[in-house]
Amino acid sequence: MQREDVYTRNIENLKKKIELKLGFAVLSYHDCKKVTLRLKQDKISISPLTIARIFNLVKDTKRPYNSTLDLLTRFLGYQSFSSFVIDNDDFSGSRLFHPSFEITNGSIQALELAIQQSDWKMVKRILDDFNPHKDDYEFPMFLGNHVRNHPHKKDFIKALMEVEVGRVYFFERFVDEDDPDGYFSNALSQFCTNYRRDFGSQIFKTCFQLSKQIYHENNFNQHEWNSLEINEINIRELHFHQISRWFELKILFSTIALHPFAQLEKILEDLFEILPLFNNGDQCWIIARPLKALAHSGFLEPIMKIPHIQERILQVYLAMDGRVSSIGDLILQFICHSYCNSEKELVIPRSISASHFNETHIRIATESATSLLYAPEPVKKLIVKNLKPFAKRTGNSWVFNAVH
Repeated sequence: MQREDVYTRNIENLKKKIELKLGFAVLSYHDCKKVTLRLKQDKISISPLTIARIFNLVKDTKRPYNSTLDLLTRFLGYQSFSSFVIDNDDFSGSRLFHPSFEITNGSIQALELAIQQSDWKMVKRILDDFNPHKDDYEFPMFLGNHVRNHPHKKDFIKALMEVEVGRVYFFERFVDEDDPDGYFSNALSQFCTNYRRDFGSQIFKTCFQLSKQIYHENNFNQHEWNSLEINEINIRELHFHQISRWFELKILFSTIALHPFAQLEKILEDLFEILPLFNNGDQCWIIARPLKALAHSGFLEPIMKIPHIQERILQVYLAMDGRVSSIGDLILQFICHSYCNSEKELVIPRSISASHFNETHIRIATESATSLLYAPEPVKKLIVKNLKPFAKRTGNSWVFNAVH
């Protein structure tokens, strides 16, 4: 392959990954402005005109500066464009491709075959050749979906525990909000006990398990919650999923206190204080789970009547600019359409744009509840008939408390 062809292929691959992370295609100069604003959230400064040149929206025969490419790859979690090229080289011999990418290397096919054959030794060998990077979105979903649907989940999970990439991508970056039969929460217990003893991992495990118990059974394990609360927590050192879980559980337990409302306001003020540290996609997750907790406990309506709280939540939603690519986005969209009677025009609510095979229950419950806000009466009756038993069975009854 000619050097120029390799360079062009890498640039096209870079653009594809950037669009994947952004959640929209860059097709106009207006899109370029949106890209610039999004990059600023990560303290990366590139002008809309430069973005337009890279995405071939203006005529320019010059190659982008290496410094510009370095900035763009930093957005994807790489140190430089060179490291991006090395990690995405089709001929590196050890690169494990995402399911939607090229199959020249064949590692993804070898992995799927090993999984289907329950060849755990081979699974670990292939994963050991894979170099994970920070902003990988597809592979955790791919791997988690295979675990969820495998007839020998326990053996599969054990194999993943024994290799670093398995631990990173299944236990730290994959989240199954549905958790059918408790397979994911049980795996977290084994994982955190044997491999991860840092406080952030313990928070995620305990909060995930306790919140699931509350949503399904309304059973509050005060002793386990107290063991978390006595620790001094530096919220700023936690991953956004850990932060989201922490605030969710704080709200759930505050609702059973003697005077909960003042506590709930304070919790939300603390949450809003740290939001600027995160990009919009992470902010949606950080807000979504606490809103879900408020809905479950019946406090969402009075909280959303407080103007500055509603306005702050609405700001995060409007910054999505129509993007709905995660369950966090979906929950926030639902709450804002239900409660925010604002002069600002809200984008028509959308179904989730990404494939969330592992969170089918919460996706169906949230999208169905959102449709109740706008569906004509005959269709509403059809939805309600099955949504109520479905939501109760899957631990998503909170959606009915959020329909305003």
